[in-house]
Amino acid sequence: MVDYTYVECTSAVMQALKHFSDRYPQYRGIEIRQCLLDGLHYVKQKQRKDGSWYGNTPPELKRACQWLVEHRLPDGGWGENFESCEQKVYVPADKSQIVNTAWALLGLLAVR
Repeated sequence: MVDYTYVECTSAVMQALKHFSDRYPQYRGIEIRQCLLDGLHYVKQKQRKDGSWYGNTPPELKRACQWLVEHRLPDGGWGENFESCEQKVYVPADKSQIVNTAWALLGLLAVR
């Protein structure tokens, strides 16, 4: 069987190595760190100009993340005015709201 290297496989191995290294920091730390750096280099090298990777980043997900980034308020969070319901379009709040900020962060963390 012939297989190729993929970002999602590299990412899974990197996560496993990081968890292992956190638990057993004395065991082959230098080699594991170098492996993580090499993996990071590979992942960055394979990233497309639009921020996606082959086969695993749907355009809808990218657009959703971009929307969140573009609608972040100057105070660093997110908020929506109640008028959004009446107008059926997004109307930003004057300042961040805890619930909207939590939802936005959960969404961004889920795709991290």
